[in-house]
Order: sequence, then C-alpha cells, then structure tokens
Amino acid sequence: MGGHSTNLGGSINIKSGTSDSSYLSGAIQIETAESKSTGSLTLSTGMASEGASGNVIFGSGQGEIASGAVSIGSSASNVTGAILLASGKADQDRSGTVKIESGDSTSDVTGEIKIATGQSMTGGTGSVTIKSGEVEGAGYA
Repeated sequence: MGGHSTNLGGSINIKSGTSDSSYLSGAIQIETAESKSTGSLTLSTGMASEGASGNVIFGSGQGEIASGAVSIGSSASNVTGAILLASGKADQDRSGTVKIESGDSTSDVTGEIKIATGQSMTGGTGSVTIKSGEVEGAGYA
C-alpha cells in the first residue's frame, strides 16, 4: 500500500526476480480467486482534483530479438464478455482520441491492422461497422 505525503503519495513497484542461470525472469500474475462468480479486477489511476490524472500504460519491454505481444481479450465461455476500447466523455472540451495503428519500421515492412468478426459454426457472424458520431442540437434534419 502506498504511503501518504503532503506533496507526493507513495509509489508501488511490483517486479519479478531475475535469474542468473536462465534467460527468463519470473512472471507476475494478478487474478481474482475462483468462485461461483468472481469479482472484478480494476486497474486505474486515481481522480485528480486539480490537474490531469495519470496514464495507464500496457506494453511489453524491449527485447534484443523481439518484444512480447500485448493481448487483451476475454476467455472462452458460453457467452464471452465484450471488449470496449473507448475514450471517456468530455464535459467541457474534446474527448480523447482512440487510435489504432501499426508500429513504424526502419528496416522492414510495418505490421498489419486487421478488423474482422469471428467464425460461427451454426449461426451468422457479426457485422463490422465504422461510424462517426452525430452532432446533437445542430439543427440538421
């Protein structure tokens, strides 16, 4: 648990150990316990009363040969959970940008961007919709 200070709160650093005899460091796994229904797992920054709140960054470290993948998804089930990637609602100014892009490459081709629905064994597949928002109260018919 972080400490308390008048100017700066305490930091928490969770880091796995290193290994002298192999190439792998230890893994870190955070999960709720198994139960009939499990609790939620929330990772967020606190509310900033006078400034901007901090960033939440997911990423893999730099590797000599390759960096690891970052995966976000729900597990297999009878009905799987939805994945929402959205910026928050802005009360007074512009909301944040949602940006999906492949990385730059200095020596080879860049990565692909694929947007697709999954396969269905018995029913139809979902649709892919790309749509901009509507302007409320602009007087358009």
